[in-house]
Amino acid sequence: MTQTEGATGKAPVWLKLAHGSGAAAFGIKNGGFDYFLLLFYGTVIGLEPGLVGLAILIALVVDAISDPLVGYWSDNFRSRWGRRHPFMYAAALPVALSYFLLWNPPDWGQTGLFVYLTVLAVLIRTFITFYETPSSALRPELTTDYADRTSLQAYRLLFGWSAGTGMSVVMFGVLLTGPLGMRDPDAYATYGIIASLLIFATIMMSALGTHSRIPYLHQPVETGERYSVGRIFREMLQTLSEKSFIALFLATMLAVPAGEGQVGKSTRSYFTRLANSLEKRLQPKRDGATVTLEVGLEFTNTAIAVGLLLPAVQQAREAARRAQSKNNMKQMLLAFHNYHDRYGHFPAQANYDNNGKPLLSWRVHILPLIDQQA
Repeated sequence: MTQTEGATGKAPVWLKLAHGSGAAAFGIKNGGFDYFLLLFYGTVIGLEPGLVGLAILIALVVDAISDPLVGYWSDNFRSRWGRRHPFMYAAALPVALSYFLLWNPPDWGQTGLFVYLTVLAVLIRTFITFYETPSSALRPELTTDYADRTSLQAYRLLFGWSAGTGMSVVMFGVLLTGPLGMRDPDAYATYGIIASLLIFATIMMSALGTHSRIPYLHQPVETGERYSVGRIFREMLQTLSEKSFIALFLATMLAVPAGEGQVGKSTRSYFTRLANSLEKRLQPKRDGATVTLEVGLEFTNTAIAVGLLLPAVQQAREAARRAQSKNNMKQMLLAFHNYHDRYGHFPAQANYDNNGKPLLSWRVHILPLIDQQA
């Protein structure tokens, strides 16, 4: 069986489950960073909130640099395990260990804790990049069928959102229900253990589950030029200088907030209704001059679980509906880059005859480089 034939048919369900399950690691990491990191270090540990925010910002800046570097390295990597799986296997243990350490900080002063948080936040984001970027790039290589690629993305979104939201439900509904509530350091330590084990397990499940497809995955295009950081940034600048790419980039930047805005508006509206419902169920109790408000624990746990899960389901559905168009655009962009790697330039706008009449447009030139047949 040839490389092309191995990726042509419909992707079986087990392959979709294996590939999609890996997104759980990214979802768990995101959930912890989005919901609990600032609260844990700023309130429970006692680190100055401004320093926590600065540490998170530094990690995001480093992540913005490492993402394209790791992606480019993976695209051009050669090994007997292909160009994706070595990165996936290598990231499993480091990201799990560093995520565990994040929620079990030492008893240091402000400066020491700031350095500790910054280093771990950078390491976690970098290690998860070494897994998530190559793993996501597998999707167009596992099958050439557009509908199947959309289905693969849907599985990935399902696992990512379910794992991240599920861990949040466990935190709010189980771990943070003790006497100290959300200020319980032991609850966060337990969360670190559970989340780290799940991150390691899901990364290994995804890597092992897709390992059998390695012989059929795409191989990097041979350009004869050695891999270097200078080459990466030179090709990035060439891409950024293309007017078509700039137009597509700006259109995407404008389109994404417009699409997400509706989801965000619906989510805010839902939580407003949830807050109003909670307010109605509050039970005031008066003890002398003191008035306290209580609400049943069972109701709050259920409300939090539903409140966390519903927006995730809504956003996953919306993302799945957009995945088809995104897949098409991604294939076109990949074809442009492969054309540039092969010929040293991007395709011309059109071919012209001796009279200056356009014959074949750039679309025809990139057809041989698109996986899906025209």
